[in-house]
Amino acid sequence: VPVEDTYTHEEILKAFLNKLTHYSAIVHPDKPPVIKSGGLPKVKLDVLSRMGNKVVSVLKGMEAYGFDVKDVAREFQKKFACSASVSSVVGQPHLKEVVVQGNWAVELEAHLTGSCGVPRGCVEVKLGKKIKPKRR
Repeated sequence: VPVEDTYTHEEILKAFLNKLTHYSAIVHPDKPPVIKSGGLPKVKLDVLSRMGNKVVSVLKGMEAYGFDVKDVAREFQKKFACSASVSSVVGQPHLKEVVVQGNWAVELEAHLTGSCGVPRGCVEVKLGKKIKPKRR
């Protein structure tokens, strides 16, 4: 005797949606939308210690949101009155990173989520060893 399986509409829809690939779109007013598979890319903000008590903030992943890293570095130089440079990411020469002199984690995160339009959940802040979070 063959057994017929019955499924509800919700079960079929849930099974179908689980098979689909996630896509995300990054939309700028001046540029065409950028569509990528997977979730939204992360912008990584690392605060690292250099020689002695010198601290730098390193920003990676701005290209995914359509920003020119040289323009971003110039903007940070003017806004925070500090040195900012662009360099290649170690091991991934096609990617660039912005190195800002000083601990600007709070201010950079606020600037990225505010005026740059990067979603708050897509900014990942990581403090290095022996670096205390700066108060606002």
